[in-house]
Amino acid sequence: MRTFWTDFLSAAGSVALTIGIVSFATPAAANTITDGAPRAVVAFNKADTATADGRAAIERRIRMAAMNVCETGDAGQKMAESKCRSEAVARAEQDLAAQSVPAVEVATR
Repeated sequence: MRTFWTDFLSAAGSVALTIGIVSFATPAAANTITDGAPRAVVAFNKADTATADGRAAIERRIRMAAMNVCETGDAGQKMAESKCRSEAVARAEQDLAAQSVPAVEVATR
């Protein structure tokens, strides 16, 4: 019986830790509203831009951040959301290509 509870508590602790890590590792970790426009900051290590896998991971995080900042919740705004996402991703990827900063901002206009 003691083994069951030990294993159960260990598994529950692992799940809680994983949820905590995932919640803080989201692309919109610094999601704020400045000047009325939703924004998110995607931070990365410059070394990650040197590998294809690292760059792909950064680009995924940028796309997820764009989804978050451009979402209106209004079903009638799907086309506007899509345009917003495309523009936000394009601007963030230009900043990423410049590699002058260790983070890019994903924002609506």
